[in-house]
Amino acid sequence: MGNSKHPAVTVRLPPCCRKALANIRIELESGRILRQLVGVSPFLVLFGNSPPVSGVSIGTHDWVVWEAAVKGLPDMTRRRCENIAEHEFLAHNDGSLNAFWEGVLDSFGKKQANPAFATGFIKRFTSTFSTDEEKMAKALFEECGTDMAKVRAVFRELKRNHSSDSDDVAELYINKVKARGGPVRNALQTDRVLIALLIRILDEGVTFPGEKACIRFLKSI
Repeated sequence: MGNSKHPAVTVRLPPCCRKALANIRIELESGRILRQLVGVSPFLVLFGNSPPVSGVSIGTHDWVVWEAAVKGLPDMTRRRCENIAEHEFLAHNDGSLNAFWEGVLDSFGKKQANPAFATGFIKRFTSTFSTDEEKMAKALFEECGTDMAKVRAVFRELKRNHSSDSDDVAELYINKVKARGGPVRNALQTDRVLIALLIRILDEGVTFPGEKACIRFLKSI
């Protein structure tokens, strides 16, 4: 079985998350998926009748088994689960909760790029001492085009492992989308998860006027 792109995480569930998990459980039961999770105790606990308030640890292998199990969901059930997970992902900025809901959301349907794509893409524009943010943003716009799964994967990797470059690349990329529009803007407009990710990248730390302008643009589309 392959490797998951999601790291191990420990989550403590506030009431809104427990309610969302209960709603997803109903969908999973209708899709007859829960029986496949016997060997994935964290998810059996999370999607049980009474999700716990205390911390639940999910390992990388647990994500792999979980992702394989939910692939069998009917399309309609998958979309309903995706909508629930997307709402929670957008609602939580906390690191562990955000990572958890990102993983759940991904498993239910957001098209994902090959995990190796982002690291290879970023490597083209980085060296030991510098990063060419302008060329990276240009390549994101021109090479990735309307494939928002690839764009999302690159910005996730930048946020996780190249945080000092992520806001600059985001600002440059968004300015290209604003200036050139077209199909890329239309594709970005439909990807609420990517929009939320870009806003979080731009809003971390000190936010400069150019970044604030990009945030306003993202919120307006």
